[in-house]
Amino acid sequence: MKLRSLAAALLVFCFASAASAKSIFPTCSKMGSAYGPNALECTLYFNGEIEAGDSSRIGEAIRDSPGLVTRLLINSPGGDPFEALRIADVVNSVFVEVGTGNCEASGRCFEDRRGKVCASACAILFVAANSRSGTEVFLHRPAFPAAMFAALPAEDARRAYESASDLLLEKMRARRVPNSILELMMKIPSDRVEKLPDNYPAQSVWLSEWLSAKCGTQESWRKTDDFLNASITGVMCTVESEMSEQRRTQKK
Repeated sequence: MKLRSLAAALLVFCFASAASAKSIFPTCSKMGSAYGPNALECTLYFNGEIEAGDSSRIGEAIRDSPGLVTRLLINSPGGDPFEALRIADVVNSVFVEVGTGNCEASGRCFEDRRGKVCASACAILFVAANSRSGTEVFLHRPAFPAAMFAALPAEDARRAYESASDLLLEKMRARRVPNSILELMMKIPSDRVEKLPDNYPAQSVWLSEWLSAKCGTQESWRKTDDFLNASITGVMCTVESEMSEQRRTQKK
């Protein structure tokens, strides 16, 4: 266990790309009159490398936000993969969506997502989130600092790498990240990245099933006499159901 913990700690430092300036801040706008004259809906922006303590900082930013936080919009080259999972736990507990760069196949990007990427450890946060949106998500397997890793005898290197990566994969499985994504991640060399498949679901399985039970699905809406009205009602139900949980958990 001691080797496993030490190896995991060393893994943290090289799961990131080049460091960038850190910023965490909200932007808010007024909600509809149905929510009250002063009700605000907020997006929390995170820019920079994921480091130890960021999950607490994001939790504090959500608590201190002047309005209801509905999305964490992240632009990060990576960082600490275990802290990334802790951030996922924080946002999942208050029903906040994780978003990043969102671009079409043509290359056209939605304006508020332009230039944003979620890579390496950030991709671990993205796939572990209950609700997520965006296309600019990039995976690769973890690595140790090259000089340190190269200096190890082969058997020590094997034990260190397997101990650390096994711990990371175990924690990702505990958060219901699909095995197909874990296998894909471990196939990609640490000096390269590959894009998360576009068909990765926008919601975790339990959240998708819960919302379907409450609000129906496109298939059930099609079976009604008025598909348009049923779909509008269903979408509004989905939005209100998630927002109700956001208000309950954030106490706003």
